[in-house]
Amino acid sequence: MNLEGRTTRLRALEPGDIELMYAWENDTQIWGVSGTLAPFSRHTLERFIERQQFDIFQTRQQRLIIETPEGLPVGALDLFDLDPVNLRAGVGILIHDTAQRGKGYAADAVETVCSYARDMLHLHQLWCSVEAGNAASLALFRNAGFSETGVRKEWLRLADGFHDEVFLQKILCPAPVPAAPQNKSAADKHQQLRKMLRSQSPAADVPNTHFLNRRDRHYPARRGSVHPDRI
Repeated sequence: MNLEGRTTRLRALEPGDIELMYAWENDTQIWGVSGTLAPFSRHTLERFIERQQFDIFQTRQQRLIIETPEGLPVGALDLFDLDPVNLRAGVGILIHDTAQRGKGYAADAVETVCSYARDMLHLHQLWCSVEAGNAASLALFRNAGFSETGVRKEWLRLADGFHDEVFLQKILCPAPVPAAPQNKSAADKHQQLRKMLRSQSPAADVPNTHFLNRRDRHYPARRGSVHPDRI
């Protein structure tokens, strides 16, 4: 699967990405903003890549590699905590190499994934959480149409003390969902929804590894965007 932007391409993870992911995930210079506390093994990352074959509604997460039109991988973009009932997901992004920042890759990737989430996944909104002092991340998401809807005071403990975290949302305005047949009773509809959710429960053995914003979630967390591009 490839998602074409103006200056970038978002593609699915491949087995050959293992060394790239191993280097990015274990770069201690980004742990402060990613929320990582321990190294990832190659075995864990190999299992993560293998599980990417499952549907996003099954795993509740999806990692896409950001690459240039020439095929150079410059970063990764994650959708996570997908909620199939409320039709929303979190988003996080990494442009790892400092030489590749400031070229508009992150802005193009976020624009592309918003279109994908709206038109293909039929999500209602995307959200992210960004440390209040991360001006580049805040500019990235504001310029992509995200609105600040809240601030968690002294939410993140960093090396120099506690920092606020900004919560941002973007309403995607998806196309209307086709109406359900009128002859179904409310009980039938409720039972159908429960059946769908059971069939789409996350795979228990899927390792979670993200460049994301989930310190308040139920599995290992990464905050907002990590080292995003400057617009």
